[in-house]
Amino acid sequence: MSSNARPRSSKQVSNPGSPDQSRQDRYDALETDTPRLGQIEYYQRSRRSFLTGAVASLAGFSIFRGVQTSSLVDRTPGPLRWVHETNEALWRGLFRQDHQARTFDRSASSMVRVNGRHGLEEPLDQDSWELRVEGPDGSLLGTHKMQDIYALPRYEHTIEH
Repeated sequence: MSSNARPRSSKQVSNPGSPDQSRQDRYDALETDTPRLGQIEYYQRSRRSFLTGAVASLAGFSIFRGVQTSSLVDRTPGPLRWVHETNEALWRGLFRQDHQARTFDRSASSMVRVNGRHGLEEPLDQDSWELRVEGPDGSLLGTHKMQDIYALPRYEHTIEH
């Protein structure tokens, strides 16, 4: 402790019945119950924490730079593509045709709840609206008007919500 540090004492508060006194009493009780670290152990823990943080930061930065500088596979950095394909292979291996989600009778259905009314601020102009389909390289594969969407076959699906 340095020579100009104030000693901790419950005698610092002059009014014994004040809320500050009870706060000081609680603080003093915590002080006596709290285990203390020696100076050497404190420095060891601090150094270890600093080194652990430095290694974690260096590892994170190295991985980030590795992903940034890797070659692209289908417009995606190679390591991220590898993780995606590994994840896909894992879930394809776990998928079983006889373990699909439950289905329900149409009689057990109800109207789907509205999940908010945010979205288009103005009515949609169906004559000028179009859906653009682009390939992985950004090339235009096709456009579809609203009439094309309405011409698709209807498909009904009962879900649990």
